Amino acid sequence: FEVIFHTLGINSPEECVMVEDSMKNVRMCKSLGMKTVLITGQKESGRILPEDAPEATDPAVDCSMATIEEFRSRLPGLW
Repeated sequence: FEVIFHTLGINSPEECVMVEDSMKNVRMCKSLGMKTVLITGQKESGRILPEDAPEATDPAVDCSMATIEEFRSRLPGLW
């Protein structure tokens, strides 16, 4: 992530929001100071890594939603 921050000219991870469906990635981004949005999905069948299933109540999650289509209505302040 540090390479990406540098490439984009981002001085602080706190300036970023990560949208993810992987708890591993959400936790890593939160540990860097980023805001996090968890996409929980509508079903769990076919998940490649069942142990990485979305947990909306995890402390690393700032906001959660089932699908990306909810983004605009759930976070209207970003538009």
